[in-house]
Amino acid sequence: MVSRMGPCRFFCAVLASGSAFGSGVSTLPLSFTADNGTTGSLKICLKDATDHGISGVHLNWANYSGGTVAIGGSATSPVPASTGADGCVNTTITANSVPPDQPTDYIRFSAPHPYESATPADLTLSAQWTLQASPQSIPGSGTSMVTLTLSSYGNAQPGVLIVASCSSSGGASVAVANSAILTNGAGQSMFSLTPSGFSQSTGSQTCSFSTSYTNAVTPAEVTIFAPPAAPDHLAFGLQPNDVPEGQQLDGVTVEILKSGSNALDTADNATKVTLTTTTTVCGNKVAFGPITAVGGIANFTDIGPHFYSLTSAPLRLAATSSPKLTGATSNTFNVVPDNADFIFAGGMESCSL
Repeated sequence: MVSRMGPCRFFCAVLASGSAFGSGVSTLPLSFTADNGTTGSLKICLKDATDHGISGVHLNWANYSGGTVAIGGSATSPVPASTGADGCVNTTITANSVPPDQPTDYIRFSAPHPYESATPADLTLSAQWTLQASPQSIPGSGTSMVTLTLSSYGNAQPGVLIVASCSSSGGASVAVANSAILTNGAGQSMFSLTPSGFSQSTGSQTCSFSTSYTNAVTPAEVTIFAPPAAPDHLAFGLQPNDVPEGQQLDGVTVEILKSGSNALDTADNATKVTLTTTTTVCGNKVAFGPITAVGGIANFTDIGPHFYSLTSAPLRLAATSSPKLTGATSNTFNVVPDNADFIFAGGMESCSL
């Protein structure tokens, strides 16, 4: 006759012996922030089906993050310390260079023989990587070096491939010397960018830099702006009016204008402008100035010799500059009689301006 207690005695004995039947491994915390440069506390427990701890066990662990991990200061399995009477071991974890938010970002803890059927525990690893570009904008001419820095909580992330992709439109494009570069020990990749075909009408283009961890690391961008229009020509802002006999040139302005837009170069406070008569007076062309521009404007007010001789033919002024820009020629003007009385009459000299 078989005792009714036989099966129970056998099952209960298995549980009491620490069987892994229905047992499992757990961790506290459930996740760990990697790449923060610090070591965190970690509690790992092995419990049987009745939630009793199993002591004296060195738990195994495996790194599924692709980064560098140490448990209890050791980079190799198993956990250095064994479980205590409560089935738990208090230890430490350090994780660095862990690719963020990837499907395999975890550390798996499992029990050795004879508890290998115990459900393992996966400690999730998380990271906060940032990718930054310097400078964030470059001119649309020449060659510029751009540095990309990949870091997590201020810690450099070396050995990660950074890929560059640049937009193009309207004839403007950006040549990249090497479109994919691994970050160095400082977490940096240096890219050489050479824009071409940029003009004022082109506007701007963008170069985007990204990692393979597209769901976790926001790409960094560099904007390429069309080169600013350079000043290249002169124009009369205020044309010369007829000059009363005996007066000087007055109220004439010459502007320094930008290429393609005729916009005033308000930043120009250095260009020197000279006005010269286009015809000879007394055998020579007469010059006025030079006048240094202020805010892109050279102002000729009460400047140069006095006009005494009435004109027999209209005069013109030619504007030139230093540094040399494309010049300009004024409208015609005359020297006209002044209502004021002079103590001498024009024509007493053989020739006068």
